[in-house]
Amino acid sequence: DILPLGQFAAMFFGVFDARRDQLSYAACGGPNPMITRDGRVTVLDASGVFLGIDADVPYETRVESFRPGDGVLLFSDALIESAAPNAPALAQEGVLALCGAVTAEGLDPIGAVLDRAITPRRPMKDDLTLIWIGRPKA
Repeated sequence: DILPLGQFAAMFFGVFDARRDQLSYAACGGPNPMITRDGRVTVLDASGVFLGIDADVPYETRVESFRPGDGVLLFSDALIESAAPNAPALAQEGVLALCGAVTAEGLDPIGAVLDRAITPRRPMKDDLTLIWIGRPKA
């Protein structure tokens, strides 16, 4: 009811449970978040009906392992859709490769993703949200 008629929104809502080493989440319509774990990157499922389309849509709670040393990257569609005349959009595959390289190199995720994704050849044409949540190794 808070969205004007014809307006829709993507959403990610997550709860981290350190005792159970898990992330429980519901999502709809946004880009698929990515979890880094043991040097690998896993793409989470963020499918679902956008908020604002139907007030009675149930949203599935998904559960994913989230252990010490793991991290999750959440981002808006600007990261995967921004393109320039001589530089194609990253798309999900590009962000996946970028996240994998950042993980393998042990770099600061936010700084490295921004440094590699935003260039004079690929300026952001939309607002960009980029969130990294990591668990320190035990």
